[in-house]
Amino acid sequence: MKVLHSVFVVSLFVSGTTHVVGSKFDVGGSKFDATAPMKNVPRANLFITKARKGHNLRNPLHDSYRGGGKRVVPTETNQEIVIKTAVLAALEAGGLLGVIAGSNLVAPTVNDWMSKLHIPSSINGLSVIEWIALISVIFSSNTMKSWVSVSGSISTATKQPLKPDKVPGDQAWYTNLKKPWFNPPGWVFPIMWLIVSKPTQLIAVSKIVKSDVAKKHWPVLAVYCTHLSLGDAWNEVFFGSQRIGLGVAVIYTFFGLLLTSAALFFGIDETAGKLMLPTCAWVLLATCLNLSIYIQNK
Repeated sequence: MKVLHSVFVVSLFVSGTTHVVGSKFDVGGSKFDATAPMKNVPRANLFITKARKGHNLRNPLHDSYRGGGKRVVPTETNQEIVIKTAVLAALEAGGLLGVIAGSNLVAPTVNDWMSKLHIPSSINGLSVIEWIALISVIFSSNTMKSWVSVSGSISTATKQPLKPDKVPGDQAWYTNLKKPWFNPPGWVFPIMWLIVSKPTQLIAVSKIVKSDVAKKHWPVLAVYCTHLSLGDAWNEVFFGSQRIGLGVAVIYTFFGLLLTSAALFFGIDETAGKLMLPTCAWVLLATCLNLSIYIQNK
């Protein structure tokens, strides 16, 4: 019985008990004696309930707090985050490129099937199935990352471009950061992404895909898909992991690949390259904003 008592006391300490003196301990303001008969010891779930109502108890060996908030963030090193981010970004880029390539491959079969049903099979020179693939890739690239990732915070963090004031866990983290004078109001983000940036990207990429020599430009589309995956990676690093410094490195890489994509598009189709300029301008602002936030809050 004494062995059971000892195990019980140790388990309570590991799960959050803070005050232990000899065989006596305090949980949420209630005092208990480990030497008392087992029948006098309340059930473990009642202990946990009382403790959580009275205190925000955590074992510091297992959890850490970041930003002074209530959110418990796994303690990952910068190196671990970089490796995980790089692997997930590569997988996502490959998946996005695969969606475009797959739609291009099955387009003739789908077009024949739609023609037999007297359904229009193409829109503006591009098959319907390819339009669907491009829309999915450009507007929902983060969905691919959610498929290949085991990180629970990704699905929330990738929504940050639309609602930057809503962050995973501690809602006050981003709000309490010092920001420069040019920080845009929250309502600007969905307008820029959904009405300006994404539609212009869609038209630009469609021009590349339907060009006469499109099959020779898969490396160009690979660069573009990698830029998309790094955009999602930045959201995860900055908002999900709340690593502002690493966010600067990721967003600079992201911006560099975006500029490269625009230049490559311009070499294939001048209009496609120009259509990438609104996104370049918007991401330039985001890059400057991330750097300024890092400088003001380090």
